[in-house]
Amino acid sequence: KQKTAYDISRSDWSSDVCSSDLFPTILNSPRLNLMLGNNPLTSLGSRLPRQIKRLDLSGTQLQSLQGCPKMIGSDTFISYDGLYLEGSNIKNMVGGPEYIGGFLDISGTKISSFEGFPKKVEGILICGKTPLYKALQENPYSELVKTLKSIFSGGYISAYEDYEAQFDN
Repeated sequence: KQKTAYDISRSDWSSDVCSSDLFPTILNSPRLNLMLGNNPLTSLGSRLPRQIKRLDLSGTQLQSLQGCPKMIGSDTFISYDGLYLEGSNIKNMVGGPEYIGGFLDISGTKISSFEGFPKKVEGILICGKTPLYKALQENPYSELVKTLKSIFSGGYISAYEDYEAQFDN
């Protein structure tokens, strides 16, 4: 697979850097994929572009999404676009994106409500092993489920494998 000039992987950054404010200013491109998963990053700082295709913060030490791009993905759901927070320290979505065109993976986080969630996600919420998933499962007719349906065009699943399974023959 060919890597484009817009792809930035976590190996491109020093593992000693703990804030994106120390990164060079990143080109403002809606085609940017920023992969920072399993990085000791503790702050997103203020230098990220307003819109990118994919942001992977899985396994990071982030406590807040302040400084997050406001638009992630595209206006049509494209596989793998989206925001990935799996196993990070994030407890809510405050400061996060206003719109996501793709997946929102919060599995393994401590997120328990829709506080700070985008107003619209053209895609699916992956929320297994979270307090929010447990609450959605316990009462499928609750206000929480109504809120979810108003935000996510594709509903919610426990794990990405559940999404892939629907395409298996």
